[in-house]
Amino acid sequence: MYTQSDLWTLPYEDLSDLLRRYPAMYPSDYGTLGAPLLFRPWNLHPWELRADLDGFPQNRRFDGLYESNLQPGNELDTIRLHFLQRGGAGAFDLISRSLKVDTPYTEFQIREGYYGYGTVDFMHGQRVYRTTTMEISGRLAWYDGLRYRSASRFTRIRGKVGFDLGSRWRMTAAWSGSEIKSDFTKNDFAADSLKYVPSREEGTITLAQRDSFKTSLDPSLRLYLREDDETWHSFRAHEMSGGWILKMHANLPRQRLTFHQTGTWARMRYPGIERRVELCGGLALSDSIGLGFGYGQVRAELRRESGWRHDRETDRRLLSDIMVRLETKPVRNISLQGGMEYTECMVPALWWSGSYPLAERPLLIAPEFADLSLRYDGSRESAPPVDRYVKTAAGFRWRRKSAQMDIQILTMKHAGDYATRFTSDGSSLTLVYDKARENNAQVGVSASAVIPLQYGLRLDSWWFAQAKTGDLSNDIDTRGYTRLFFEKEYFHAPLTVRSHISYEHIGRRWAYSDRGSMNLGPNHIFGFRISGTIRGVTLLWGTENILKHHYSYLPGYRMIAKEEYLAFIWRLWL
Repeated sequence: MYTQSDLWTLPYEDLSDLLRRYPAMYPSDYGTLGAPLLFRPWNLHPWELRADLDGFPQNRRFDGLYESNLQPGNELDTIRLHFLQRGGAGAFDLISRSLKVDTPYTEFQIREGYYGYGTVDFMHGQRVYRTTTMEISGRLAWYDGLRYRSASRFTRIRGKVGFDLGSRWRMTAAWSGSEIKSDFTKNDFAADSLKYVPSREEGTITLAQRDSFKTSLDPSLRLYLREDDETWHSFRAHEMSGGWILKMHANLPRQRLTFHQTGTWARMRYPGIERRVELCGGLALSDSIGLGFGYGQVRAELRRESGWRHDRETDRRLLSDIMVRLETKPVRNISLQGGMEYTECMVPALWWSGSYPLAERPLLIAPEFADLSLRYDGSRESAPPVDRYVKTAAGFRWRRKSAQMDIQILTMKHAGDYATRFTSDGSSLTLVYDKARENNAQVGVSASAVIPLQYGLRLDSWWFAQAKTGDLSNDIDTRGYTRLFFEKEYFHAPLTVRSHISYEHIGRRWAYSDRGSMNLGPNHIFGFRISGTIRGVTLLWGTENILKHHYSYLPGYRMIAKEEYLAFIWRLWL
């Protein structure tokens, strides 16, 4: 889990740099400011990884992908990955940062790097009336360089208003708009240079009881309306979607039942389909049970998904999800945990019924998409296929004061003998649903540790190894990130000086991109940062990769040898 305080110590420029650190996350595109980011967790399809922001689903309906570039990391308070959660690879749970609004608060930040990367961030929050609060934030960012010598511009604005409805209820309404504009040099199969422009507008309303007046039912209702666009040179997709999430609780002796009722709809256009409407409704019941040795959780969910093409219903699916999880009480600061989940995931509409030349949308959805001379032609199936998975997790958690360590053994396996995959005949690429060539369970070991040391030092480590049970000796892939950093404050009011020195070890790993596949690393990155703060105004200078170590996250995309940046931060409390 990352928190906002952790984000301050990290030099990463966007959300994708954080997400790649989590277990089983295999990026196949870089993802900075307009470079489309794709994760193929466990080497599954990228739509198997889900993301929720404050409980609202973030994946697009037409292709199932999550565009993390549209979400600035500085707006988030915590980031968690739940493996045993709906979706073949689990789900990211993102929680937004809330400003303290009892007194007016303003935060303004400018950062400019020497290699064409810069951001301007603004946040303000205050109580405008006894029962009303407001927050507004925005970001302007620019990046010139790395991927295909791309030039990217990112703009985002977000506003939130909260109302107290009497003494018991509170309603919050939020709106956000994000857009990226990127220019890429043309590839061998595109007539002109490519322009990648993803955008999203989203409005949400949340109605819930105030913390001090919650009843045993604790009901809440969330509504959202969203518009997504993705434009390349000639590839255009548009989606309008919305939905609701109704949640209630029931407190029983040693138990807490939670009831979810959800509904979503989406109207979409994409190459090959002029109009398609999808409806989805779900019922979920979870039960948290107090046991003598710890606690258990059981969740069961049923979803009905259906789609219409040209006002005619073409498919209908009833999907299920069942999860069981146990955790013991801590003994000598150690608790055991484990669980199992069965989940079903329907293939998104674009991959079933879409059609477009790969050169017009060069996204590396799978290794087969690297050949840009092909045309994607959807699936020959009469209805969207459904992938089924069985996942297990078992391990232990150690906590002592501010130190912590987690180790888990994870497995993921297709349930049944059939699975979806992409196949090429030399001229076109299609999605097929046939008997799996290999149906071995994939096994992974995940370990993370946060250990405060003496003299202002702290060690953070994330490590993951994955193998197939068919050949544990030869088919193992590892990836690890370890950071040792020192942070210390000198002097105090009116002037506070803070220094930050970091060393990051990026372990050896196998990686692939549209430019090839190979083993990369290990890499050793050193960074230094110093800042001075007086009366809420901070001046900061930093440098990353001091020793100019040449390295790449992905084949063909060498990172900047050395980056220096300046930042100005102004925080004002009234």
